[in-house]
Amino acid sequence: MAAQVVGRCASTVLARGGVWVSTPGLDAALVAVEEGFVLISADTCGGNCSGPPVSRRIVLATGQPGTLFPPPVRSERLEALTPTRITIVSRDHLSALLTLPPVAEAIAQAFIEALRERQATIRNCAYVRHSERVSEKLLQLARTYGRVVPGGVRIDFPLTHQLLADMIGSARETVSLALSELVYKGVIDRQQSRFILRIGAHELSSWPARSEAELASVGCSHL
Repeated sequence: MAAQVVGRCASTVLARGGVWVSTPGLDAALVAVEEGFVLISADTCGGNCSGPPVSRRIVLATGQPGTLFPPPVRSERLEALTPTRITIVSRDHLSALLTLPPVAEAIAQAFIEALRERQATIRNCAYVRHSERVSEKLLQLARTYGRVVPGGVRIDFPLTHQLLADMIGSARETVSLALSELVYKGVIDRQQSRFILRIGAHELSSWPARSEAELASVGCSHL
C-alpha cells in the first residue's frame, strides 16, 4: 500500500549545486530525500543603518537519504550538495500514508530527530568562542552522519569551511582558524574531503555513530 502511494508522488532530480523551491500553487506537504546530501538554507540581510545590507546564507537543516523535510517556505530553498533525488509528497498522499501505522510512526520519528537537531543547533549559538561552536557543530554532524573508523568517528557529509561557517553564523576565515586550532590540539583530523573527530563512538551520547555496515534510511522508497 505504501509503495503504491509513494509511486504516485512526484520526484525531482537535482545535479550538484541544484536548487529546489516550493512554488506557489504546488501541493507539497512533505519532501523526502531519496538520494544525495542536501541542506535547507535561506539568506539573511544584516548591516547598520548607515550602510547597505549584507546578505549572508544561513543553513537551517541538513539531510541525507531518509531525511524528511517540510517544504521550504518563503525565502528558503533546498540545495543539493551532491547529485540528489527527492520525492514530493502531496497533502492527499501524506494523509494516505498516515493511515498506515508503521509509516506514520516512521514519519513521526523522522521529525522527532529533526527537532532534536534544530534544538542542538540553537544551543550551539550560546557558545562565545568560535572554536567551541565549530567543535560542537562537528560533534552534532557526527551524531547524524558519523561512521566509526580507526582512530575516531568520520563525518560522511560533504563539508567545506564555508559551509561550516554558514552553519554556525560565522566568517569562513574565522572557521578556518578555529579548525586549525582543533587540528593542532588533536581534536580533529582531515582525511581527503572528510573530517574525523578523535573520539570514541560512546562519546556521541544518545545518537551513536553507525558502523560502515549500517546505513539506516527512512525515506519514501523505504516506507
